[in-house]
Amino acid sequence: MTPADLKARRTRRALSQTELARRVGVSRTTLWRWEQGRAAPSPEQSRRLRQSLRAAPSPPQRPNGLPIAQLRSGAATLFETPKAAIVHGDALGLLPKLPEACCDLIFADPPYNIGKRFAAFHDRWPNDAAYLTWCERWLSQCLRVLSPTGSLYLMASTQAMPQLDLWLRERIAVLSRIIWHYDSSGVQARRRFGSMHEPILHCVADASHYTFNSEAIAVEARTGARRKLIDHRKPVPAPYSSTKVPGNVWYFPRVRYRMAEYEAHPSQKPEALLERIVAASSNRGDLVLDPFAGTFTSGAVATRLGRRFLGFESQDEYVAIGRRRLGLSGPTRAT
Repeated sequence: MTPADLKARRTRRALSQTELARRVGVSRTTLWRWEQGRAAPSPEQSRRLRQSLRAAPSPPQRPNGLPIAQLRSGAATLFETPKAAIVHGDALGLLPKLPEACCDLIFADPPYNIGKRFAAFHDRWPNDAAYLTWCERWLSQCLRVLSPTGSLYLMASTQAMPQLDLWLRERIAVLSRIIWHYDSSGVQARRRFGSMHEPILHCVADASHYTFNSEAIAVEARTGARRKLIDHRKPVPAPYSSTKVPGNVWYFPRVRYRMAEYEAHPSQKPEALLERIVAASSNRGDLVLDPFAGTFTSGAVATRLGRRFLGFESQDEYVAIGRRRLGLSGPTRAT
Protein backbone atom coordinates (compact mmCIF):
# COMPACT_ATOMS: atom_id res chain seq x y z
CA MET A 1 0.00 0.00 0.00
CA THR A 2 1.58 3.28 -1.11
CA PRO A 3 1.40 6.42 1.10
CA ALA A 4 -1.14 7.96 -1.31
CA ASP A 5 -3.29 4.78 -1.24
CA LEU A 6 -3.22 4.74 2.56
CA LYS A 7 -4.37 8.35 2.85
CA ALA A 8 -7.04 7.91 0.17
CA ARG A 9 -8.50 4.78 1.77
CA ARG A 10 -8.50 6.41 5.22
CA THR A 11 -10.27 9.48 3.81
CA ARG A 12 -12.91 7.38 2.02
CA ARG A 13 -13.71 5.69 5.34
CA ALA A 14 -13.92 9.09 7.05
CA LEU A 15 -11.30 8.02 9.59
CA SER A 16 -9.08 10.60 11.26
CA GLN A 17 -5.40 9.86 11.63
CA THR A 18 -5.93 9.61 15.38
CA GLU A 19 -8.70 7.03 15.04
CA LEU A 20 -6.90 4.84 12.51
CA ALA A 21 -3.69 5.00 14.52
CA ARG A 22 -5.60 3.83 17.59
CA ARG A 23 -7.07 0.89 15.66
CA VAL A 24 -3.66 -0.14 14.35
CA GLY A 25 -1.93 0.36 17.69
CA VAL A 26 0.56 3.06 16.72
CA SER A 27 0.92 6.77 17.43
CA ARG A 28 -0.68 9.42 15.22
CA THR A 29 2.80 10.69 14.38
CA THR A 30 3.77 7.23 13.10
CA LEU A 31 0.70 7.08 10.88
CA TRP A 32 1.40 10.59 9.63
CA ARG A 33 4.95 9.54 8.71
CA TRP A 34 3.57 6.56 6.77
CA GLU A 35 1.20 8.81 4.83
CA GLN A 36 4.02 11.23 4.08
CA GLY A 37 6.30 8.42 2.85
CA ARG A 38 8.85 9.20 5.57
CA ALA A 39 8.59 5.71 7.06
CA ALA A 40 7.03 2.39 6.13
CA PRO A 41 4.93 0.00 8.23
CA SER A 42 6.24 -3.44 9.04
CA PRO A 43 4.50 -6.45 7.45
CA GLU A 44 2.49 -6.97 10.64
CA GLN A 45 1.55 -3.29 10.80
CA SER A 46 0.52 -3.41 7.11
CA ARG A 47 -1.74 -6.36 7.89
CA ARG A 48 -3.37 -4.48 10.78
CA LEU A 49 -3.77 -1.42 8.55
CA ARG A 50 -5.63 -3.37 5.87
CA GLN A 51 -7.73 -5.14 8.48
CA SER A 52 -8.63 -1.87 10.22
CA LEU A 53 -9.57 -0.14 6.96
CA ARG A 54 -11.78 -3.07 5.89
CA ALA A 55 -13.48 -3.20 9.30
CA ALA A 56 -14.23 0.53 9.43
CA PRO A 57 -17.89 1.24 8.61
CA SER A 58 -18.64 3.24 5.50
CA PRO A 59 -19.40 6.88 6.32
CA PRO A 60 -23.11 7.74 6.34
CA GLN A 61 -24.50 9.26 3.18
CA ARG A 62 -24.82 12.99 3.46
CA PRO A 63 -28.06 14.66 2.33
CA ASN A 64 -27.87 16.02 -1.19
CA GLY A 65 -29.75 19.23 -0.52
CA LEU A 66 -30.26 21.75 2.25
CA PRO A 67 -32.85 21.74 5.09
CA ILE A 68 -34.69 24.81 3.83
CA ALA A 69 -38.14 23.49 2.92
CA GLN A 70 -39.89 25.72 5.47
CA LEU A 71 -37.83 28.70 4.40
CA ARG A 72 -38.97 28.20 0.79
CA SER A 73 -42.59 28.22 1.88
CA GLY A 74 -42.18 31.41 3.90
CA ALA A 75 -41.73 35.02 2.90
CA ALA A 76 -37.92 34.97 2.91
CA THR A 77 -35.92 35.61 -0.24
CA LEU A 78 -33.68 32.67 -1.09
CA PHE A 79 -30.70 32.38 -3.40
CA GLU A 80 -29.61 28.78 -3.68
CA THR A 81 -27.77 25.96 -5.36
CA PRO A 82 -27.95 22.31 -4.23
CA LYS A 83 -24.94 22.90 -1.95
CA ALA A 84 -25.30 26.51 -0.78
CA ALA A 85 -28.07 28.95 0.08
CA ILE A 86 -28.36 32.56 1.20
CA VAL A 87 -31.52 33.63 2.99
CA HIS A 88 -32.26 37.34 3.11
CA GLY A 89 -33.81 37.90 6.50
CA ASP A 90 -33.37 38.16 10.26
CA ALA A 91 -31.79 35.23 12.10
CA LEU A 92 -34.35 35.29 14.91
CA GLY A 93 -37.18 34.78 12.45
CA LEU A 94 -35.36 32.21 10.29
CA LEU A 95 -33.72 29.88 12.81
CA PRO A 96 -37.03 28.46 14.15
CA LYS A 97 -37.85 27.28 10.60
CA LEU A 98 -34.90 24.90 10.49
CA PRO A 99 -35.36 21.27 11.58
CA GLU A 100 -33.72 20.03 14.76
CA ALA A 101 -30.12 18.77 14.73
CA CYS A 102 -29.58 19.62 11.05
CA CYS A 103 -26.34 21.63 11.30
CA ASP A 104 -22.91 20.08 11.76
CA LEU A 105 -21.07 23.35 12.36
CA ILE A 106 -22.43 26.76 13.37
CA PHE A 107 -20.24 29.85 13.16
CA ALA A 108 -21.92 32.79 14.87
CA ASP A 109 -20.40 36.26 14.60
CA PRO A 110 -23.26 38.54 15.69
CA PRO A 111 -23.22 42.33 16.13
CA TYR A 112 -21.21 43.15 19.26
CA ASN A 113 -23.36 45.99 20.66
CA ILE A 114 -20.48 48.43 20.36
CA GLY A 115 -22.09 51.05 18.11
CA LYS A 116 -20.93 50.08 14.62
CA ARG A 117 -23.09 50.63 11.56
CA PHE A 118 -23.75 47.68 9.30
CA ALA A 119 -25.40 49.27 6.24
CA ALA A 120 -28.85 50.32 7.54
CA PHE A 121 -28.44 48.54 10.90
CA HIS A 122 -27.03 50.33 13.94
CA ASP A 123 -25.30 47.94 16.33
CA ARG A 124 -26.63 49.35 19.59
CA TRP A 125 -29.13 47.94 22.10
CA PRO A 126 -30.77 49.99 24.88
CA ASN A 127 -28.55 48.32 27.51
CA ASP A 128 -26.41 45.25 28.12
CA ALA A 129 -29.32 43.25 29.55
CA ALA A 130 -31.37 43.76 26.39
CA TYR A 131 -28.42 42.68 24.24
CA LEU A 132 -27.80 39.53 26.29
CA THR A 133 -31.49 38.61 26.16
CA TRP A 134 -31.38 38.94 22.37
CA CYS A 135 -28.27 36.73 22.21
CA GLU A 136 -29.88 34.08 24.40
CA ARG A 137 -32.89 33.90 22.08
CA TRP A 138 -30.95 33.12 18.92
CA LEU A 139 -28.36 30.99 20.74
CA SER A 140 -31.19 28.79 22.05
CA GLN A 141 -32.23 28.18 18.46
CA CYS A 142 -28.64 27.45 17.43
CA LEU A 143 -28.40 24.79 20.14
CA ARG A 144 -31.66 23.27 18.91
CA VAL A 145 -30.44 22.88 15.32
CA LEU A 146 -26.91 21.70 16.21
CA SER A 147 -26.26 18.03 15.43
CA PRO A 148 -25.32 15.59 18.24
CA THR A 149 -21.68 15.62 17.07
CA GLY A 150 -21.68 19.27 16.02
CA SER A 151 -19.67 22.32 17.04
CA LEU A 152 -20.68 25.91 17.70
CA TYR A 153 -18.11 28.69 17.40
CA LEU A 154 -19.23 31.97 18.95
CA MET A 155 -17.53 35.33 18.54
CA ALA A 156 -18.45 38.28 20.75
CA SER A 157 -17.01 41.40 22.30
CA THR A 158 -14.66 41.08 25.24
CA GLN A 159 -17.33 42.85 27.33
CA ALA A 160 -20.16 40.42 26.53
CA MET A 161 -18.29 37.11 26.22
CA PRO A 162 -18.02 36.36 29.99
CA GLN A 163 -21.81 36.47 30.40
CA LEU A 164 -22.38 34.42 27.23
CA ASP A 165 -19.77 31.90 28.39
CA LEU A 166 -21.60 31.44 31.70
CA TRP A 167 -24.94 31.06 29.93
CA LEU A 168 -23.64 28.54 27.40
CA ARG A 169 -21.71 26.31 29.77
CA GLU A 170 -24.98 25.41 31.51
CA ARG A 171 -26.39 24.14 28.20
CA ILE A 172 -23.47 22.86 26.12
CA ALA A 173 -19.83 21.81 26.59
CA VAL A 174 -17.42 24.71 26.20
CA LEU A 175 -14.36 22.93 24.84
CA SER A 176 -11.94 25.82 24.20
CA ARG A 177 -11.69 29.53 24.82
CA ILE A 178 -9.76 30.92 21.87
CA ILE A 179 -8.09 34.30 21.47
CA TRP A 180 -7.88 35.70 17.95
CA HIS A 181 -4.93 38.07 18.14
CA TYR A 182 -4.17 40.64 15.45
CA ASP A 183 -1.81 43.53 14.88
CA SER A 184 -2.56 47.21 15.38
CA SER A 185 -4.14 49.12 12.50
CA GLY A 186 -2.68 52.44 13.62
CA VAL A 187 -2.47 54.53 16.77
CA GLN A 188 -3.66 52.61 19.81
CA ALA A 189 -5.33 54.00 22.94
CA ARG A 190 -3.24 56.55 24.86
CA ARG A 191 -4.78 56.28 28.32
CA ARG A 192 -5.41 52.51 28.52
CA PHE A 193 -4.21 49.26 26.99
CA GLY A 194 -5.70 49.02 23.51
CA SER A 195 -7.64 45.96 22.42
CA MET A 196 -5.84 43.73 19.93
CA HIS A 197 -7.84 40.53 20.20
CA GLU A 198 -11.33 39.05 20.01
CA PRO A 199 -12.54 36.02 21.98
CA ILE A 200 -14.00 32.89 20.39
CA LEU A 201 -15.80 30.06 22.21
CA HIS A 202 -15.58 26.55 20.75
CA CYS A 203 -18.56 24.57 22.05
CA VAL A 204 -19.62 21.00 21.28
CA ALA A 205 -22.90 19.20 21.76
CA ASP A 206 -21.17 16.11 23.15
CA ALA A 207 -17.71 16.46 24.70
CA SER A 208 -17.04 12.74 24.21
CA HIS A 209 -18.02 12.56 20.53
CA TYR A 210 -17.46 15.47 18.17
CA THR A 211 -15.69 16.25 14.90
CA PHE A 212 -12.14 17.50 15.25
CA ASN A 213 -9.76 16.99 12.32
CA SER A 214 -6.45 17.69 14.02
CA GLU A 215 -4.35 16.68 11.02
CA ALA A 216 -6.20 19.15 8.79
CA ILE A 217 -5.07 22.12 10.90
CA ALA A 218 -1.66 20.94 12.07
CA VAL A 219 1.03 23.59 12.31
CA GLU A 220 4.78 23.34 12.60
CA ALA A 221 6.18 22.21 15.95
CA ARG A 222 9.54 23.95 16.12
CA THR A 223 11.01 21.55 18.65
CA GLY A 224 10.80 18.69 16.16
CA ALA A 225 10.71 20.46 12.80
CA ARG A 226 13.52 22.97 13.27
CA ARG A 227 15.51 22.09 16.35
CA LYS A 228 15.41 18.34 15.60
CA LEU A 229 15.45 17.51 19.31
CA ILE A 230 15.15 13.97 20.62
CA ASP A 231 12.64 13.01 23.30
CA HIS A 232 14.67 10.92 25.76
CA ARG A 233 11.70 10.40 28.09
CA LYS A 234 10.38 7.59 25.89
CA PRO A 235 11.49 3.96 26.38
CA VAL A 236 13.17 4.25 22.97
CA PRO A 237 14.36 7.84 22.35
CA ALA A 238 12.70 9.32 19.26
CA PRO A 239 12.50 12.70 17.54
CA TYR A 240 9.84 15.10 18.70
CA SER A 241 6.88 15.42 16.34
CA SER A 242 7.32 18.02 13.60
CA THR A 243 3.64 19.06 13.71
CA LYS A 244 1.13 19.92 16.43
CA VAL A 245 -2.42 21.11 16.91
CA PRO A 246 -2.51 24.92 17.29
CA GLY A 247 -2.97 26.29 20.77
CA ASN A 248 -5.83 28.60 21.72
CA VAL A 249 -4.07 31.87 20.80
CA TRP A 250 -4.36 32.40 17.04
CA TYR A 251 -2.61 35.12 15.10
CA PHE A 252 -4.28 36.13 11.84
CA PRO A 253 -4.04 39.66 10.37
CA ARG A 254 -7.28 41.59 10.12
CA VAL A 255 -8.72 42.18 6.66
CA ARG A 256 -7.72 45.62 5.44
CA TYR A 257 -8.51 47.83 2.48
CA ARG A 258 -6.96 46.67 -0.81
CA MET A 259 -6.31 43.16 0.45
CA ALA A 260 -7.50 40.60 -2.11
CA GLU A 261 -10.33 39.36 0.13
CA TYR A 262 -11.46 42.82 1.31
CA GLU A 263 -15.17 43.67 1.21
CA ALA A 264 -16.89 46.87 2.37
CA HIS A 265 -17.94 45.71 5.85
CA PRO A 266 -16.92 47.06 9.28
CA SER A 267 -16.03 43.70 10.87
CA GLN A 268 -15.00 41.30 8.11
CA LYS A 269 -13.23 38.19 9.37
CA PRO A 270 -10.20 36.77 7.51
CA GLU A 271 -10.51 33.64 5.41
CA ALA A 272 -7.56 32.05 7.23
CA LEU A 273 -9.49 32.22 10.51
CA LEU A 274 -12.54 30.52 8.98
CA GLU A 275 -10.41 27.94 7.19
CA ARG A 276 -9.06 26.71 10.51
CA ILE A 277 -12.53 26.51 12.06
CA VAL A 278 -14.24 24.82 9.10
CA ALA A 279 -11.39 22.36 8.46
CA ALA A 280 -11.14 21.39 12.13
CA SER A 281 -14.80 21.00 13.01
CA SER A 282 -16.54 19.69 9.89
CA ASN A 283 -16.12 17.11 7.15
CA ARG A 284 -16.83 17.19 3.44
CA GLY A 285 -20.58 17.26 2.86
CA ASP A 286 -21.36 18.61 6.35
CA LEU A 287 -23.71 21.56 6.72
CA VAL A 288 -22.20 24.84 7.95
CA LEU A 289 -24.63 27.49 9.22
CA ASP A 290 -23.80 31.17 9.65
CA PRO A 291 -26.78 33.09 11.09
CA PHE A 292 -25.03 36.49 10.72
CA ALA A 293 -23.19 35.94 7.47
CA GLY A 294 -22.03 39.52 6.72
CA THR A 295 -19.53 39.26 3.86
CA PHE A 296 -20.07 35.47 3.67
CA THR A 297 -16.45 34.57 4.33
CA SER A 298 -17.73 31.46 6.11
CA GLY A 299 -19.69 30.49 2.99
CA ALA A 300 -16.81 31.12 0.62
CA VAL A 301 -14.50 28.97 2.75
CA ALA A 302 -17.07 26.24 3.43
CA THR A 303 -17.96 25.72 -0.22
CA ARG A 304 -14.31 25.77 -1.26
CA LEU A 305 -13.63 22.99 1.27
CA GLY A 306 -16.51 20.86 0.01
CA ARG A 307 -19.06 21.62 2.74
CA ARG A 308 -22.70 22.59 2.29
CA PHE A 309 -23.52 26.11 3.47
CA LEU A 310 -26.53 28.05 4.72
CA GLY A 311 -26.21 31.73 5.58
CA PHE A 312 -28.65 34.33 6.90
CA GLU A 313 -28.17 38.06 6.34
CA SER A 314 -30.56 40.97 6.91
CA GLN A 315 -28.80 43.72 4.93
CA ASP A 316 -29.31 44.01 1.16
CA GLU A 317 -25.77 45.06 0.26
CA TYR A 318 -24.18 42.19 2.19
CA VAL A 319 -26.53 39.70 0.54
CA ALA A 320 -25.24 41.01 -2.79
CA ILE A 321 -21.66 40.37 -1.63
CA GLY A 322 -22.59 36.84 -0.62
CA ARG A 323 -24.28 36.11 -3.94
CA ARG A 324 -21.15 37.18 -5.77
CA ARG A 325 -18.75 35.23 -3.56
CA LEU A 326 -20.86 32.06 -3.68
CA GLY A 327 -21.93 32.41 -7.33
CA LEU A 328 -25.66 32.44 -6.63
CA SER A 329 -28.12 33.88 -9.15
CA GLY A 330 -31.75 35.02 -8.90
CA PRO A 331 -34.03 34.37 -5.92
CA THR A 332 -36.16 31.27 -5.44
CA ARG A 333 -38.87 33.40 -3.83
CA ALA A 334 -39.13 37.19 -3.62
CA THR A 335 -40.70 39.07 -0.77
